[in-house]
Amino acid sequence: MKKNTLLKILIGLVAVLIVLVSLSFIDSHRDFEEQLKIEKGIDSVFQNDAKQKYLHDLTIKNRQLRNSWTEYIGVKTNDYTYYEVGGVENLKITCTNDTPYKLDVVYVTVCYIIDNGTCFKTEDVTFNNVPPNSQMSVDAPNSSRGKKISLDILEIYSDDLNFLYNLTTPLPNGTNDPYFSKQRHR
Repeated sequence: MKKNTLLKILIGLVAVLIVLVSLSFIDSHRDFEEQLKIEKGIDSVFQNDAKQKYLHDLTIKNRQLRNSWTEYIGVKTNDYTYYEVGGVENLKITCTNDTPYKLDVVYVTVCYIIDNGTCFKTEDVTFNNVPPNSQMSVDAPNSSRGKKISLDILEIYSDDLNFLYNLTTPLPNGTNDPYFSKQRHR
């Protein structure tokens, strides 16, 4: 009988030990899950901080691009043909976009200048979807008069850069980002 009782006590102790180990494992698993939740929360805070810093830096970079756009965006002519008696042929206008953003539209006025320095006539040229860090050329109309060409950019719009330059629209007062715009005015 003593052996039987001892065996029952031993089985009972093993059972209690198994239950205690199981409870300890379950509790440590809960602690592990809670620790993971805390770490995920911390990770998301760091990710949000990193995202906020990236967006802040991008905003500053884009504002700098918009406010000094003349360093990155420009137009020029090719070596066109002109005649001593007047007249311009084979004129191409090239738009340069040295920004990392597409320019949706660039409107340019081409002025054909005659000998006395006045503008004989003007023609408008439009560039659509000028890719980032590239150049695009378009043909300008020939003219029966004129020897020199003058170019004026009337408007530039880039949706990706939130940029609008318009020659005829006055800049708003009291802003450090006067070319910021989410829509075209034309």
